[in-house]
Amino acid sequence: MNEVDGEEEETCYKEEIIYSRQSISNTECKENVEELQPEWKEARRNCGLLAILNILQNYAVTALQMSEMRDLLTFRTDLYTVFKERLVSASKSDVELILSGSLSQKLTAFHFIYPSKESGQFGRKADTDIDVLIVDKSNKVTEKYTPGNNFLMQPTKHIGYVRLYKGVPNRSKCISSKGFRKHWKSFVDDTELFTRYTGRGNRFPRRGDTLTGPAITKVENLQMRDFFDHDFVPAIQCVDWPSQARDWILRKRSSDWPTRQLLEECVSSTCHVVPVGCKDSMCSEKGKEWRLSFTETEVKLARSFTEKQRQSYIAAKMLIKTAVNQLRNKIPYLKQYRLVSSYDVKTTMFWLCETRTNWDDVLANVKDIINSLLGYFGMRFLPDYFIPEKNLIAGVSDDMFGICENILKETSYLPIQIFKACYYQTYSSCFQYDMDCSPLLRKMYNEICDFEKFGKPTRKLIIFTILQIMMEISSSIVCSYHARDLVSSILVMLDALNELHCQYVTVFGMTKLFSEDDISSLSSENETLEKLSSFNEVFVNTISNPDVISQLGNDVFAVLTVFFSDNVPSASIAYGGRAEIVEFAELVQLNINNEQLVRMAKDAYGSVENLLKKADEMEEEVSELYDIFSQTAETALIAYHNVVKENKLMETTDFACLEENVIVYCCETFEKNLSGILEEESLGCSSSRERLTLLRSKVKRSDIRMQIG
Repeated sequence: MNEVDGEEEETCYKEEIIYSRQSISNTECKENVEELQPEWKEARRNCGLLAILNILQNYAVTALQMSEMRDLLTFRTDLYTVFKERLVSASKSDVELILSGSLSQKLTAFHFIYPSKESGQFGRKADTDIDVLIVDKSNKVTEKYTPGNNFLMQPTKHIGYVRLYKGVPNRSKCISSKGFRKHWKSFVDDTELFTRYTGRGNRFPRRGDTLTGPAITKVENLQMRDFFDHDFVPAIQCVDWPSQARDWILRKRSSDWPTRQLLEECVSSTCHVVPVGCKDSMCSEKGKEWRLSFTETEVKLARSFTEKQRQSYIAAKMLIKTAVNQLRNKIPYLKQYRLVSSYDVKTTMFWLCETRTNWDDVLANVKDIINSLLGYFGMRFLPDYFIPEKNLIAGVSDDMFGICENILKETSYLPIQIFKACYYQTYSSCFQYDMDCSPLLRKMYNEICDFEKFGKPTRKLIIFTILQIMMEISSSIVCSYHARDLVSSILVMLDALNELHCQYVTVFGMTKLFSEDDISSLSSENETLEKLSSFNEVFVNTISNPDVISQLGNDVFAVLTVFFSDNVPSASIAYGGRAEIVEFAELVQLNINNEQLVRMAKDAYGSVENLLKKADEMEEEVSELYDIFSQTAETALIAYHNVVKENKLMETTDFACLEENVIVYCCETFEKNLSGILEEESLGCSSSRERLTLLRSKVKRSDIRMQIG
């Protein structure tokens, strides 16, 4: 989505039953909700809502994807460097590429949408767009006429919009924004970014003409199976901070946000004009207007948010988007009308940060954001954050204001129905596709459905979420070895884990599953392997805790499925990728006269010397990553054997459930990569290991695929 334009493309989802639900065996859901005191009912309800929000935040995937996208989009790799060079060559203009939008602002939770199996499509598509400004540096914009390659900027009757002139106004024609956008669209259309797996040759799909605003939207895959919408917005840089936004620098703020230092950094950043006219302008005038864009400033402001502020904004945006989608699904003709957009939510968040100082309670924050936006729609005026005289919702028709207010009123109560729909909208495509995570996602959805039905969350939902966050932390510790900025994300997950665990103990009256001292090592400067070993021990103790087993029963295998099919393979890939480079370097060294090997080395690394240098750097890493891989696999097996013992399954000779079938299949890869690990006496008692051997002889991959699909 192009947030610069303040509009978003909505996708409608129809909720349906796509799996058979197990009967509810525990009596917890059937308790009479009225027996609880009102304050405890509210506390439990809030605990359940917080659990769902934690699931939707998708901490580990979001942090890892942002780390990888940062590496791509800060142009330290060939991918965007070559794209930029080709744009420069084709346009004969100096070009700068600037990452913008929610991805650069860290205001998104990263999820992938999988295609239906019937479609036969390959890959998965991110629900987050990549917004990139293409800044044409051959000219700049100024409010005072100066000779040279500068355009003179003059305000129009529409606040926030300007006209550009080459020379003195009235003596020269204005610069066409429509022509400028068309000019850059032709180059973007014909410039390859990354099409290895798309089968589209060296061209983007032409979808830009169907969009409003300044963006040229194209689909590309940056990794093997991951597709992203790219919104390319051509722009021209302003020499100075525009006078229309001067009051933004001077106005008083009760919260001291943004700080004086941040204000100075914002003003020193670049402002741009982008080629789009005001919607209220006549068609003949619209193609001559340009809009002021404060994209770089928005990035600085958003990145100054605390983690609680960031989570609150993401949650509010997701819930509002879900409510809008639901309504448009019921009333299809509303798709043609502007309703509430993500940019409306972000602008409201900016205004709220100027007055609000306490952001500790995420649910209270979400309510406040939605109610503040509701107030603006009630006044029929949402002031632009930088130019308050400009009304961002002027394009909403009179008969749509009432609909928008109803959407926001309904959402502001934080009804469980909206949370359930948001969860379904986010993960439903995974239910039938992603074998790694779908069992746990389905189990969680079961509990959310029960939450809606009985009016209060089950302990099961809270335990599932606690274990999910723990697995995300474990996975992030492994990934932080090569993505160092994940360390800060681990602390965020740790805070979320502690908060939810505290509520689980106090609100539900349960005994502690772990202590803060147990996980304190994650905040230390310990080495990766030491942190992983310490935390995985806490995970094993938690998942095999008698209280956890009594609540989850055989559903605990759904949790272990994620650890076996996601956490362990991630550690394996981290080790295997580096080990292959070291082994390839050794092979080349031993066969330096082999022309084919030398050519392969040069193609991949530029020269044999570069390959050998990289291999030397990785040799020490390979040893540690092998230890990390084996330690993660051992944790999985210890947890599995403990769960089998606690569930009293050691004397049984068949699978306890489908999820155990998946786990046993995953054990085959353990044996291939870590010979003898399944027979390690320290990882499980003899009867449990013998049972695993028996089950390994029964498992069939085709059966797993058929049953999960």
